[in-house]
Amino acid sequence: MKFCPGSEEEKTEKEETDAGLERCGGLELRRLTAPYVRQAKALCDQCVGVNLYTQEYLESILGDPRHFFYLLHAKDGEIAGYAYFIRMSPEEFTRLSRLPEEEISRLYTALKENAAPGGKKIRAGNVDSEMTAVFAREGLPVGNIRSIGLEKRYRGMRLSEGLVRFCLSQLSAYGAKVAVALCWKTNGSVPMEKTMLSCGMRYLTDARRVWYDNRELICPFCEGRCECDAEVYYKRLT
Repeated sequence: MKFCPGSEEEKTEKEETDAGLERCGGLELRRLTAPYVRQAKALCDQCVGVNLYTQEYLESILGDPRHFFYLLHAKDGEIAGYAYFIRMSPEEFTRLSRLPEEEISRLYTALKENAAPGGKKIRAGNVDSEMTAVFAREGLPVGNIRSIGLEKRYRGMRLSEGLVRFCLSQLSAYGAKVAVALCWKTNGSVPMEKTMLSCGMRYLTDARRVWYDNRELICPFCEGRCECDAEVYYKRLT
């Protein structure tokens, strides 16, 4: 896959994804395999905090058909980044996000997507309250973009946008009807906000202290037990 940014409006999401991943010269996404688990853990530790994804955890998901962990390989053999997404039930997402039931209901209602155009940051409460909660009623699977990370020298190249688009296209292909992401928020800032909005994701709400119960996680911002919040973004998939 290659990353050559273009501005043509007719460009499809897949083309945008392919373009995003070859901009720095022949990067390739490959599914995580056992020989690369240590490198994957080291990159996760650097990007999202030590022990959020342990070596044992990464090894445990290798054969799980619901988990999709991809490494971004450079031509010189370096691991440039990763993308991790999973398929889950609505109930699993509720537990993961720590959101109250009323906020989950707002998400289901918002899936009708009669909302502001262009991926603008809106609150789901602004969506017509009579929209049908189709997702909740059908119990269709959620696609959760769990984590995106890049080595420092590969940042600032819009590669994260290419990785998010890849996650969205894959989740859609596997039958998910909505994609959700919990984006790290610290000191009022969300590093992935612009990327999510540029990929058509929409802001729903804040989730409080999402990772606080993970006592093993060493947060890169809190420098200890993580007290950071998250912003929840979503997108209806076709």
